[in-house]
Amino acid sequence: MLVGTTMREQHGLELRWRDDTDAALEHLHFGTALNAAFGASTRYIFANACSATLYALGMATDMTGLGLADTVVVAGTDAATGSGFGTPERVQNDIPEALRPFGATHKGMLMGEGAAAVVVQRADTGNGPVRARVRGVGTNCDARHATAPGLDGITRVVRDAYRRAGARAQDIDPVIPHGSGTPSTMRRRRASRAASSTAPGPVRG
Repeated sequence: MLVGTTMREQHGLELRWRDDTDAALEHLHFGTALNAAFGASTRYIFANACSATLYALGMATDMTGLGLADTVVVAGTDAATGSGFGTPERVQNDIPEALRPFGATHKGMLMGEGAAAVVVQRADTGNGPVRARVRGVGTNCDARHATAPGLDGITRVVRDAYRRAGARAQDIDPVIPHGSGTPSTMRRRRASRAASSTAPGPVRG
């Protein structure tokens, strides 16, 4: 079981501090809870910010593709935290008026909380209905900055994902849901658009 999360156990830690609760730290760990609830003895938690669940999905495809696992549950989750809500107020330029991430005139970012999970299986082992297929996942690290990759690095990783999927840019309508309402985010979106510049359909995001 692979879980991607930005805030990880921070919500539980904040509640523990607020309520002065004497709870064992190991009980706040996702891995402990997953093992107790589902018997998930093999689990990895990814906490690398907004890309955490994508990394988990990429690792799931690697594990099934290499024969390390027949089935992998990939989940993404985040609970709202006081410190998490305070961060966007310090970094975004425009204050959002409504939740419309794909609107042409959207601005800023609105935070929420939620969770979702998918079951990833090798093509020859699945026994349930197929909802989607992961054709390729691209990840890289250009060692430029902890949270602001270079534009060239973004272009390379998008094109690498196309290569792994055996697809051409013109075959795909990109969807770019990430964004923190900062100038850095807008530059990264432009780089993603550049990598998909031959696509005939709209670039969402």
